[in-house]
Amino acid sequence: MAIYVEKIPNRNSPPAILIRKAWREGKRIRRQTLANISKLPPSAIASIRTILKGGVVFESLERAVTLRRALPHGHVAAVLGLCGQLCLHRTRSRQRDRGGPRVSLTAGSCGRRAGRAIAPNTPARPG
Repeated sequence: MAIYVEKIPNRNSPPAILIRKAWREGKRIRRQTLANISKLPPSAIASIRTILKGGVVFESLERAVTLRRALPHGHVAAVLGLCGQLCLHRTRSRQRDRGGPRVSLTAGSCGRRAGRAIAPNTPARPG
């Protein structure tokens, strides 16, 4: 026995969206309609469909996922690669040795500077 959401097309009106139960009797497949969910919003129908398939539904992505670390990609990776090729982190540490400003360019601060160079109007994030 399987329970699923089925979309039944109608000629001149919106399709009927039904929760159905199906089972086999010999060679025949029997179906029974359990509920008509046509009046529900599409997000609710998608949630019901996901739950019936065995999935889990979350209200928002922030509740489902905690981001621990993000690897650079695309244009950020290109800027960081260019920083590494130009040895910008070494240039900064040499200034400190010569009596210049005491600035260390770690991987995190290099990433933040690369982000500011790529998208200067983006607000700075703590970290």
